[in-house]
Amino acid sequence: MGCGASAADKPVDPALTDPKTEKTDDEANAKKKAEAEAAAAARKKEEDEAAALKKQEDEAASKKAEEEAARRKQQDSAEAAKRAEAEAKEAEARKLIEDAQKVKDDAAAKIQSRYRGHTERRLPRAERRWVVLGPPGSGKADQCARLSEKFGVRFGCMAV
Repeated sequence: MGCGASAADKPVDPALTDPKTEKTDDEANAKKKAEAEAAAAARKKEEDEAAALKKQEDEAASKKAEEEAARRKQQDSAEAAKRAEAEAKEAEARKLIEDAQKVKDDAAAKIQSRYRGHTERRLPRAERRWVVLGPPGSGKADQCARLSEKFGVRFGCMAV
């Protein structure tokens, strides 16, 4: 070795290089590459699993929303059916009441037509006389006032 030259400055003869060192470097590089590929594969797998999980959650939420909409639609149709049934019952009840009122009115008209003209022909309303009897303080005068208002006759009280 000479004056100022070091061992690192000397050119390395390729024939003198150690094949084990090169092999170790290649193995280390291959190992690093394999680790990087494994890490990339693991990330890819995690991303795929996350995407699959998100897809399942979305499908579950969509299915739940559809079920809720179907349930609401069924409730609405059931409520509409109940309302329609109640309206039909109410209409039937109104018709029965109207029919009963008509029968009642017809019967009253028939009775009135039978007797209305009969008494009027004999005595006009102004000439009719009614006698109201009862003990003192029983309300004869009040009843006579009501009768005169209702039938249009004169009211005269006669106390005995």
